[in-house]
Amino acid sequence: MLRAILLYLSILPILLVTPSHAVSKKELVAKDLQLEERLLELESRFLTGDPAAEQLIKRNYALEATVRSLRGEVEQLMYELGQSNKKIDALYGDIDINLQRII
Repeated sequence: MLRAILLYLSILPILLVTPSHAVSKKELVAKDLQLEERLLELESRFLTGDPAAEQLIKRNYALEATVRSLRGEVEQLMYELGQSNKKIDALYGDIDINLQRII
């Protein structure tokens, strides 16, 4: 969410800039530096010193780690399920063969 806001704030001025053919290269460089300074100021304001923002960032990292861990567990369980299904299919085949011998 915070990244989306920062991205929006950094892109918005670019969209509002006049067409490139009407602006000199020097003006574009100056505008770029100005935008970079504003972005750095916003990042420092949002990411440092604000306990709520820092807490949200830490929580986001923790959630990402949890998701990675759960994905790994799901992959492991899916593999084990596939192996179990193969064994069950083999057992059904054995049962069919044994029933055909009896009949």
